[in-house]
Amino acid sequence: EAMIPRTDIIAIDVQDNLKNLKNLFTETGLSKIMVYKDTLDDIIGYVHVFELFKNPKSIRSILMPIEMVPETMMINDILNDLTKRQKSVAIVLDEYGGTSGLITIEDIIEELFGDIEDEHDTTELIENKINDREFEFSARLEVDYINETFHLNLPEDDNYETLGGLIVDSTETIPQLGEIIEIENFQFTITEVSSSKITKVYLKVLYKEE
Repeated sequence: EAMIPRTDIIAIDVQDNLKNLKNLFTETGLSKIMVYKDTLDDIIGYVHVFELFKNPKSIRSILMPIEMVPETMMINDILNDLTKRQKSVAIVLDEYGGTSGLITIEDIIEELFGDIEDEHDTTELIENKINDREFEFSARLEVDYINETFHLNLPEDDNYETLGGLIVDSTETIPQLGEIIEIENFQFTITEVSSSKITKVYLKVLYKEE
């Protein structure tokens, strides 16, 4: 389950003061905190920690809009919706319009592609160098590990950690088996899928970087 349940949502009332908001950021270590009006069933946005450096006058003055999705929406559709809107977080609503939970792109990608350190998974991750420009990788390998190990320069971002996450974040959808995607200097061919997950990718460097 990718969703953070209502009971675990860290939030603050829009009428609260900035000192309490700063303390909440410090205590939780979060980069985003949800903001509600009177009740958690009326979340009206969120605040990013960076906004505190702009010397705001109130919580409302630095409020960012939040996406809302129904809890019946498929996880793939939520991911597609968030990436197309360039959002990283959404509130999940129950059938009565109340707050059911919170979901982030990071949590969705982890749900779709799995945690590379899952102690219950004995599947060996593939990292095969065919030649200097061609590779075969498990989609669950972390991008920074691939870059460091194979001296590549795949784009890295806070929205994802894995190769599968990079592809989904860039394409704004879940690619199909055999689909070919170009991202910057790299061409990816989806060579293996399992249910709604990318599991194996063929990577080709399109040209040698100077």
